[in-house]
Amino acid sequence: MKDEKANVRFSIRFNLNDDEHKKAWEKLSTLKSGEKTAYLIDAILNTDRRESNYEMLMSEIKELKNVIQNLKFENVSKEVVEKEKIAKRASKDVLDFMKGL
Repeated sequence: MKDEKANVRFSIRFNLNDDEHKKAWEKLSTLKSGEKTAYLIDAILNTDRRESNYEMLMSEIKELKNVIQNLKFENVSKEVVEKEKIAKRASKDVLDFMKGL
């Protein structure tokens, strides 16, 4: 038995006073009848994929931003520690020099 809902029909109206509607209609009107369905399906699914990819990309960007901020902090901390070591050595050297006077 054939599934009665295997094919569905969908109607759409274009407002040709709206520039975006007009451009979409002009594009669709250049396609052959059988190509219109495939084109619209592809456009809908690509929009969903693009939105999903955008959300995933934004999540990755936020994660990378946090990693970069932590790296900067770690580098600054290492730099501060190194400068403190140098300052302590210099202080010790100056004190040793002063004791020798």
